[in-house]
This record gives sequence, C-alpha cells and structure tokens, in this order.
Amino acid sequence: MTRINAGNSKTILMTGVTGFIGSYLAAAFMRKGYTIIAMTRSDAEGTRTRSAIDTALHQDMPRVAIDFAQQLVVLPYSVDELRRSHSPYLLEINEVWHCAAEMSFAPRKLESSFQSNVGMTSELYRTIASLSPNCKRFFYVSTAYTGGAESGTKNEVLHTHPQLINPYQVSKWSTEMSLATQVMQGASLPVTLFRPSVVIGDTRTGYYPGSPFGIYMYFQALNTAKALGARTLTVDVNLDSSLQVVPIETLVANAMALSARVALAKQAPHLEIFHVTGQAVSNRITLFGATKVIGLNVKIGEPISTLDFYADKICGWVKRFGNGEIYFDDSKLREALGDAYAPTSMGASEFETLFRWYSHHLAEAQLKKAPADRLKQPIGLRLIDRFTSRGAKEKLAARLLKRKG
Repeated sequence: MTRINAGNSKTILMTGVTGFIGSYLAAAFMRKGYTIIAMTRSDAEGTRTRSAIDTALHQDMPRVAIDFAQQLVVLPYSVDELRRSHSPYLLEINEVWHCAAEMSFAPRKLESSFQSNVGMTSELYRTIASLSPNCKRFFYVSTAYTGGAESGTKNEVLHTHPQLINPYQVSKWSTEMSLATQVMQGASLPVTLFRPSVVIGDTRTGYYPGSPFGIYMYFQALNTAKALGARTLTVDVNLDSSLQVVPIETLVANAMALSARVALAKQAPHLEIFHVTGQAVSNRITLFGATKVIGLNVKIGEPISTLDFYADKICGWVKRFGNGEIYFDDSKLREALGDAYAPTSMGASEFETLFRWYSHHLAEAQLKKAPADRLKQPIGLRLIDRFTSRGAKEKLAARLLKRKG
C-alpha cells in the first residue's frame, strides 16, 4: 500500500466523525493538513462522513477547502475488519481520537451501551497498542459526568464509586476504568481521558445538530409548550443554580492544543485526565435568553397547568443537574496547556445566537413531519385545566409527551 501520508504531517485515526464533536474536530485537524482515517458505521462510500466534516468546516470558514481525496480515508466501524482487511493503515497512525459512543439514557439499553462503548473501545485500544508502533497517544472522549450526580467539585481523577444515573454514564465510566486498568497493567500506549462537560453549539453561528440536552432541553420545553398554545408557563427550576457548558469551538481549541502537545513530544504521564468544562451558566441566564427568543412569559414555581407539567416532564431529568451544584475542576488542563488553554467567555448575545439557530432548527424539523404528526393544541386544554385535578393534569401531560415523542 502507498503511504497515505508521506510527509511530516500527522495521521489520526478517528471514530464518531459523523457526530457533532467528531466532525468539528476532524475539520480542524484537516485544516492543519492532517490526514484522517475515519472509522464510520454504514458509510461505505464515505458520503455521510465527508458531508459532516464539510458542514462543520464551513460554519465559520465558508471559503476554506479540504482535499478529501488526499486527507480522508473512510473505513468500516469494525476493529476486526481493520485488522483483517486494512492492516497497512495501522502502521500510519500517529494518534487516535475515539469520539464515538452509543448515546442511550434508557435503562433497557444498558447492556448494548456497555458492549458498544466499553467493548469496542477496549478492542480498539488493544489493537492500536499492539499493531500501531507509530501511535503516540490514545485520546478517549468521555464525559465529565463520570464523576457522578452528587453535588460538589469533581476533580480530574478516576472516580472509584460515583453515583451514576443512566446507561450512558455507566458505560463511559466503565470505559475509563477499563483503559486506566490496561495502562496501569503495563500497556505501552499512553491514554488521555478527555472529559467535556455539557457541549453546546458554535457561539459564532449558533450551529448545533446534537441532542436536546442541557440548555437545549429547557429551550425545547418552552418552545414546545408555546407551540401547543401556552400563553404563560410556570417552570420549576432554581434560577441561581448553574450548568458548566462548553461551546464546540472551545472544546476543539483545547483538543487541538493537547494534540499539538503530543506532536511536540512534550513529556506527559501514561495516563492523563482532563476536564474541558467551559463556563458555569446559571438557569437565570439560560431562561432569559430562551424567553427572549421564544417570546413566552415564564414564571418560576410549581407546575399548575397541563402545559406546565408537560414542559416540566420534557426537562425533568436534566433538572437533576441544572438544579444541583456540580462543578468540574479543570486545573490540570490549564496547567498542561499553559498559554494554549482556550477559556470560555459567553454573554447574552452568544446565548441569543445559540437559541435563534436552534429555534429555526426545531421549526424546520417540525415542517418535515407528516401533517398528522405535527404539534397541534389539544382541543379544550384550557377548559380541562379549569376543572381537573393536579393528578389528572400530570397524566394528561404524560400522554401528550408520549404521543408527541
């Protein structure tokens, strides 16, 4: 096989390139002239992979071009096939960024999440460690919430007994422990556990194609309630509590700085753990930005109407984080990167940009639905609210959520 990268530039094996984080990171690497070997599910022709990278690239750099023919190789998301049919590529790899994960929060998905996230990662790590002699470091994109749901400060360490509340957290924590164990048992390939907090969109453009988590779940709750006819909404949140959110461009800047640190052959421990935590943003700021874009009168308090309960159920489980006091320390990342560390600085205008983009995104998604599936205000909802009990309103809200979800 002809060398895919015969110059001094790096070749990086990546997974999850069709996802939000992976596509932005791949675009940034390719702008630097690096070659990406992307392991992707169900994309034999590479069309979906190229499209994801191209979209990420042109959010803020519309005139930048990437030579996909020279800089991108798309392979199946299979370690067995990588070893069996594409083994020459293993010799080219200088670095791994493993971004892929099964993003399931349903308890019934625990087994499949564990097998996909833990099993695949361990298999990939062992393969690279044994068959890629030029690989300098294995970056695993985890989550800061492997520290658990308890209030308090989470440090950049392995957490031995965190309170994990969904299969995603369990599988991410288990993967971290699996990789750490292999390193501690003498595996030669260094590992960096890269832990973002809540990742949000590009504050320069607002672009965010990800799941409605964190601030987007609150926004979706308010937006949907208004679409169903709410004139005012009462939400049960602690305005003074906060979430640490990191814009995608800040995450990528710090990831690139860590990658450059490897390229410069700086000494680093065989096992590193870094939080990429961004900025603590209060619910007060989030709700102000959301209500300004949506144009809905929002009050704070216990749910009263059916649509109050409906909105509360949409964002109910994320309130466990948004109404708590969890802080992620990133002092090790700051120390490791020094002047290259990229901080987060967001104000009202950035949140307005984020929410305006997401508002258009939700509107477009609604238009793509069949007419029968589009949001419609239930007939007589206000009348029902006047003459039914709290429990009846909660049940109706649950049925509405099930029907629309």
